[in-house]
Amino acid sequence: MTDTDLVRKPRAARVVAAAAGLTPLERTGVALVTAVVLFCVVTPFLPLYAPYAQDLSRAFVPPLTDAAHPLGTDMLGRDLASRLALGGLVSLGIVLLVVVVNAIIGMVVGLLAGYHGGRLDNVLMGWADVQLAMPVILVLIALSAAVGPSVWLMVVTLAATYWVGYARVARGTAMTLRAWPRPTSPCSTSATSARRRGPWSPRAPGSSRRAPTPWCSAAPASQGST
Repeated sequence: MTDTDLVRKPRAARVVAAAAGLTPLERTGVALVTAVVLFCVVTPFLPLYAPYAQDLSRAFVPPLTDAAHPLGTDMLGRDLASRLALGGLVSLGIVLLVVVVNAIIGMVVGLLAGYHGGRLDNVLMGWADVQLAMPVILVLIALSAAVGPSVWLMVVTLAATYWVGYARVARGTAMTLRAWPRPTSPCSTSATSARRRGPWSPRAPGSSRRAPTPWCSAAPASQGST
């Protein structure tokens, strides 16, 4: 199945066609991720107990034995399904925020390094190598011990660390685009600009007709004499 066939089909058909091309292991991974996301998003809207509500008389309820507590309770009688959903929402929010910040930082650094090159490229990519050598877990533990546990501290630390992959991809793309040949001849430059505008130039002031765009038909005089 080609990409053109997927574009022409409706969105639901494209999703089904794309899923049909996955391996069984990939389908299992997609199904598990979808189930976790749906559980974290839908569970807070179900009529379950609050994540922080305690009931010592119903402590250590086994899973799948009580309709009010589908996943059971902990030592303080708190509903485990609500607590898992709350923790999942926090984790998904952190992951989404970290990925967005990492992508922005990585693309900006990679594009600057790949487009300008030279000393700036060496400095930025050297900084990226330092980031790769930094033990993130140890940094998180040290910062948590010094400042205290915080969700925003985790977000900032992860966002300032895992941008290197995006930067390398953006740098490679920028270097590839910079290496493409560019038209240097005035003839090719004028022809390219004329093709972009079309066969007719913009309407001149005080005129009701559009003048044809002049096409370059001869090479510059400097190229003819050697």
